[in-house]
Amino acid sequence: MKYLIAGLSLLCVLASEAQFTRDDQATKIESSIGVVAGVSSTTLDFGTSSYTYDYLNVMNFESSYSPSFGLNSEFFFASRNQSWSLYLELNYHEYRMRDQYTDFNQTTHSASISASHLRILPVVRYHIPLGSFKPFVGIGYGFSHLLKDQTFKTTYYYNSSDPSNPRVESNPIFEDPITMEDGFELSLGFKYKQLGMEFRYEGTQGMSNLLAVSSKVRRTYFLLSYQVLSW
Repeated sequence: MKYLIAGLSLLCVLASEAQFTRDDQATKIESSIGVVAGVSSTTLDFGTSSYTYDYLNVMNFESSYSPSFGLNSEFFFASRNQSWSLYLELNYHEYRMRDQYTDFNQTTHSASISASHLRILPVVRYHIPLGSFKPFVGIGYGFSHLLKDQTFKTTYYYNSSDPSNPRVESNPIFEDPITMEDGFELSLGFKYKQLGMEFRYEGTQGMSNLLAVSSKVRRTYFLLSYQVLSW
């Protein structure tokens, strides 16, 4: 993780120092640093052919909504209209989900899943310059480092002779979850002077490290940004 952050810092330094010549004039790359904040919606889809984890196929986890925030930096490649840029973002996001069901044996299965991540996202953007108003589309590939997780399955075994006192078992769903998720990102938004607004979609492989269990994550963002410094 520290090497990835150090690499991004080096990229920022190199980009700010780089110069290109066009029409016999030296032109520096236009760069900026800002903040970004908004809300994310996370959907988690499980799939398994294992009887041990079959309860994940039955459960229907609702989407989790949570705040997302971070820092960003953008480097416009030197050109007359500055259509292309490299956008870098470091953001925090999390999700919490819970569901339960009762099987034909009157046994109740409950699952609780939560996780928080720090995500590094490099994106290539194409801007349509319309004066101060610049719509853009972007595509990138992000890396999410797991900061904290809690995944538990709790099973309540009811006895017909004493239904008010079930036997309870609680175990982690994933004892060793994936600590670095990765996946593609697509974005659509606009910038107006120092302000920006963006809709973003991303997909990752999720936290499951088991071959028998897939855990696809689909996440959408609505984000606002503000350019703090430019040079």
